[in-house]
Amino acid sequence: MEGGGVIGFEVSEAVTITLIGIGTAFCLLALLSLMTAVLPRVVGLLGGEEEEGVLEEETASEERNKALAATIAVSVAMGRGDLEVGDAPPLDPSTGSG
Repeated sequence: MEGGGVIGFEVSEAVTITLIGIGTAFCLLALLSLMTAVLPRVVGLLGGEEEEGVLEEETASEERNKALAATIAVSVAMGRGDLEVGDAPPLDPSTGSG
C-alpha cells in the first residue's frame, strides 16, 4: 500500500469530487431560488390568477386581525375584572354560537 491509507484514495481526487458536489448543490439552490421568485409572476401574467391569490390573502389577513382584536378585547375585559373565566354561555353546536 503506497501513500493511500487503508482505502487507497488520492486526496486531490477527493477534493475535486467534493468541490464538484458543492458547486452543483449551490447552482441547483440558486436555480430553485430564481424559479421560486420568477414563476409566480409568470403564472400571474399568463393566467391572471394572482389577483385571486391576493384577495384570498387579504381575506385571511382580515380574519387574523379579527381574531387578534377579539383576543385583545377579552384580555382587557379580564384584566379590568369585567369578565371572569366561565362567564360565557355555552356554545350551541348546531349554530356555532351562544
